[in-house]
Amino acid sequence: MKTDVNQLAVLGSPISHSLSPKLHNLAYTKLMIKAKYESFEVKIGELAQFLESHRPENWRGFSLTMPLKEEALEVVENLDAGAKSASAVNTLLSDGEKWQGLNTDIFGFRYLFETFDVFEDGRNSVSILGAGGTARAALVALDNFPGQIKVFRRNPKRDLLLNKANPRAAISNWEEIPRAFDSNVVINALPVAGIESIIGDAHLVNVVIDALYNPWPTLLSKIQVTNYVSGKDLLVAQALRQIELFSGQEIARGEVFTFLRSAI
Repeated sequence: MKTDVNQLAVLGSPISHSLSPKLHNLAYTKLMIKAKYESFEVKIGELAQFLESHRPENWRGFSLTMPLKEEALEVVENLDAGAKSASAVNTLLSDGEKWQGLNTDIFGFRYLFETFDVFEDGRNSVSILGAGGTARAALVALDNFPGQIKVFRRNPKRDLLLNKANPRAAISNWEEIPRAFDSNVVINALPVAGIESIIGDAHLVNVVIDALYNPWPTLLSKIQVTNYVSGKDLLVAQALRQIELFSGQEIARGEVFTFLRSAI
């Protein structure tokens, strides 16, 4: 498929706050790719119906956010290795006839680990808050991390998926959440309400990687953190790989990351 006929969008609910249309359209303008990136409100249970009326013959791809990352597993048959490991899909890519489900959040986390030197200076322990698709993408991204990995979750029904994403991770009950901030690195994959319920337990930590960016500034950005990596950083980092997939071309990742991050 030619890169000058791209029709793209982000799907999810709620979607009005999403920064994805802004950053993708800025990227395609900068890269001189003719593409239109929109947003659609697609609620839980509506993805299959949406894809029936937005066929892969006419659309190049979609970004998926909550609550569709797990629903896509039931709708799309062709999944890449990352989506299978994380049991979550955040990208749908058309080959002109059918959809492939991918997970660029994994790439995004790895990009941030390297760009922000997250595991320098002997940082050898990570706590992940949450058990959803973003948390599992972080676990997959940590597959080669030799240190201690802990996951703090509320629902034990997700334990099998967590173990699939990274069998080395130790799973902790929600009541143990104060221990999460004993790690060198904390990765937050909780929604706003989840962070509000535990912010009193948060304390000085070396590095926080936060998946949240709305409302801004986030609660975790206000605690004492040596290095705060925001949800805006993660959003842009994972979008780098989406842009490459959607456009079918390699990009200067560092340059594009800096450009997009300064714009949102």
